[in-house]
Amino acid sequence: MKKVLLTLAMIGMLVSCRTLTQDERTFLETIYQTDVARRPVDLAAVHVSCLTSSEDEARREIHQRIKSDLRSGTIKIRQASYDAAQLSEAASSSLLSGNGLTIGNNIYFKDEFCAVNLAAGYPTYQDIHLLARLAHEIMHVWQFQNSKITGYSFLRIAIERISLGEAAYDYKPLQPGRPFLAYRFEQQGQIVEDYVVYTHTNPAEAARYRRLISKALDIDAMIASLQH
Repeated sequence: MKKVLLTLAMIGMLVSCRTLTQDERTFLETIYQTDVARRPVDLAAVHVSCLTSSEDEARREIHQRIKSDLRSGTIKIRQASYDAAQLSEAASSSLLSGNGLTIGNNIYFKDEFCAVNLAAGYPTYQDIHLLARLAHEIMHVWQFQNSKITGYSFLRIAIERISLGEAAYDYKPLQPGRPFLAYRFEQQGQIVEDYVVYTHTNPAEAARYRRLISKALDIDAMIASLQH
């Protein structure tokens, strides 16, 4: 039986693109589907791919998004001028180096995160770090789907990563009085990722994060499910 399950898992890993599993949707709905601001995420539109087998596709999508978003011929980042092709190459180099990349509704994970089901066994069994990573990437989907409110564009994400590198994620300590949506896009994703971890490791810190995030998302249901 174990050999059969392992074989099925390996076959699943070879699938280049999939929709979210029911376990993943159940977990994510506790964060994104019940928000008081009535800005849910359409989880049915989300597709997950392994970056190893889909890197060329991801590069093409990066190029298309930047070409579409770049209104003028060039853009300056830290005194350097980039045209669409140069910006696409710089963005690909930066964005594809991480553990995950979200472009619109499409999520690309590196192999170590590209499981057949990132929320397998939820809520009875929880790999909190996989759940946290998934929540981070879905935050970018939420930003994209609610762009009229968030101001999201893929060009802005690319500029964040090119200009700041890994520092684009840095936000600590939380700034008193600063709204969740006032943080940069990558900071928002990291805040949600850290929150999921804190619900298991640091309840006091999780409470602070809850107060911040709940201004944009209702996470009461998430807290209840993660603290079983």
